[in-house]
Amino acid sequence: MKVKTLFVFMLIPILSFAQLSDNLIVQRLDSLNSKVELDYSDRSRPYIFDFTNNFNNKTSKTLSNFNRVDIPLKQIFLKYNVPVELRFACISLSNCNNFYKDDQGRAGFFKLRYGAAVNNGLYISNYVDERRDVLKSAEAFCKELNKLYNRTRDWKLAYTIYNAGELQWERAKSESADSLSDFWLINSYLPGIHESEYAKYIAAVYIANYHQQHNIKAFPLKIRVEKVPIRKLTTLYQLSSKLDIEYNLFKELNPIYKKGIIPNSGRDYYVNLPINKVKDFYDFGYEAYNYTEIKTYSNTQIKLIEVKGNSPSDSAFVLDEEPSKDVVEVSYSVRNGDMLLTIADYFDCEVVEIKRWNKLKSEKLDIDQKLIIWVPRNQRAFYQKIDNMSNAERRRLAKKD
Repeated sequence: MKVKTLFVFMLIPILSFAQLSDNLIVQRLDSLNSKVELDYSDRSRPYIFDFTNNFNNKTSKTLSNFNRVDIPLKQIFLKYNVPVELRFACISLSNCNNFYKDDQGRAGFFKLRYGAAVNNGLYISNYVDERRDVLKSAEAFCKELNKLYNRTRDWKLAYTIYNAGELQWERAKSESADSLSDFWLINSYLPGIHESEYAKYIAAVYIANYHQQHNIKAFPLKIRVEKVPIRKLTTLYQLSSKLDIEYNLFKELNPIYKKGIIPNSGRDYYVNLPINKVKDFYDFGYEAYNYTEIKTYSNTQIKLIEVKGNSPSDSAFVLDEEPSKDVVEVSYSVRNGDMLLTIADYFDCEVVEIKRWNKLKSEKLDIDQKLIIWVPRNQRAFYQKIDNMSNAERRRLAKKD
């Protein structure tokens, strides 16, 4: 009986989508009067199906994240005279995931490349990535699109070149031997990951406007926050413990700190606190940071250095309780002077993760203590070397990372 019930529930979205004709999709898209051409084709249909299927509530979660920032996003797109419907691009680009990062190094809601981010004033170091700030990344996205639109006078083309890069577009244009500027012909010569971006965008526009017709509900996180200044080196995990804030929520509110570490490097740093925790933070004063005064149980001085820049090894990841097939286990022997904060820096993870993986109840470490660290499978060889590095080599790693 349970199998039959499950089959019926799984069948409902499939039947619902089967009843969605191409004509109805085109009619709905046309009714939006978009300034960006919505050239629907069979390329977009599978992506619309994925969104309307809402498997594991993935679409609901994406739209909930989007709705949380929709109003300020719309204001930013209006400010830069970019069609407001292009704000829906974050739905297809990253599923509205602040922590998104792909193999090409693009990151954040709008898949910003490192160069585009820095050229538009965003700050990126081994601890901070402002591409994870939705509104700052949206401004950079709009500026990039405006540059491309001013050259092409076509928003569809500007968006496609933004994703593929001008070099890839020119290469595709050359390989297609196109002489009539046939968008779909040239687009078909782009690498697969870029060839599909425009089709996915159309699907994103569709689901953003018609999710209710598919019984998909979006419940944005409703929480009032206030930005407060941070005066000393600390971590999100330790602040959340001190202020009694659920860690995953606190991390979601402050995604720019990619290793969960808030550095003290001469710049001004802030965190977003739930409004009901702001008074507690100020009442604590400098006592709020005392929890981060971790004893190293050695005579070695550890100095954390924030380095401006980006590298392939700074791809921090969050591991679920059950390790996925994409990660593998490596070991690390604690040295004189090590503390969890610096070890987390070496392995591009977080203190809270090392504590969970090793069932540590405190942050006290013993010399020669073996720690288990989970790392991306494709970077296993790199992380295995760390255990055999000298102190000088590990310090250089921290600077370079």
